[in-house]
Amino acid sequence: MATSQSVTRIAAEIMPGTPVFAGTRVPVQALLGYSTAGDCTGDFLAQCPTVTRERGDSFLELVGEAVTRPGRIHRERNRAS
Repeated sequence: MATSQSVTRIAAEIMPGTPVFAGTRVPVQALLGYSTAGDCTGDFLAQCPTVTRERGDSFLELVGEAVTRPGRIHRERNRAS
């Protein structure tokens, strides 16, 4: 499984304070918006070609992991600090 740091990034020089997909300026919230609107990941990827399917899928896996096992993401962030 990918780590949150390999999938997302928060940097002052890239959309300050907004989590984006690593290597892009695309906010992760955009994929969540597509999902909650009932659109498929493929539609999102077609609109945001700088996000790879692997990163999109990994992000959704991390979100699922955060919901079902929230301590894992927190521990991972603390180790990276």
